[in-house]
Amino acid sequence: MKTTKYYGALLLILVFFACNSHHIVTDKISGTDTIPVKVINLKQQVSTDSITVSGQFTTDDEIMLSFKSAGIISSMNVKEGDAVKRGQLLATINPTEVTAQLQVAQLANEKAHRDYQRTENLYKDSVATLEQLQNAKTTLDQAQQQLRLAAFNSKYAEIHAPEDGYVFTNEWDFFRELAASRGDQRPGMGKAAY
Repeated sequence: MKTTKYYGALLLILVFFACNSHHIVTDKISGTDTIPVKVINLKQQVSTDSITVSGQFTTDDEIMLSFKSAGIISSMNVKEGDAVKRGQLLATINPTEVTAQLQVAQLANEKAHRDYQRTENLYKDSVATLEQLQNAKTTLDQAQQQLRLAAFNSKYAEIHAPEDGYVFTNEWDFFRELAASRGDQRPGMGKAAY
């Protein structure tokens, strides 16, 4: 930036001297006109002058962050402009709903497992039909998948920084209820520059 000032000053000096009245020297050998120029040496100097500029900060490696599950933001640990480290907790949603969904899924899985065991024992004693056993197995499989889904969602009730960087914008409001993120909708999203 400082060298730009010096090059600008040099250019201004050269233009000033070039615009002054001067005499045209004719090269006697080739017959062309030449303009005499004075050459000066540039010196690099250190300046403590400050320069105020305005602009917009952008980056090529922004990461959009959002919660996987719907909920109410219970903690916001960063604000715009904060430096963050990889793995740092940025925000959390109230875990009440997510925890309740996980507990419901665990209970449903336990019940489905008991029902399957009971139906399997009854099938071995020729009291239950094959269809009843298969239905109990399907119910157990569904309950296990619901449990996996609830456990997965509970992991994403917190947002952690995926890389070192800075919080670029923050569109989260503290204690604001958020819809779950879907596609390019942006409720509860923030951008972080890494």
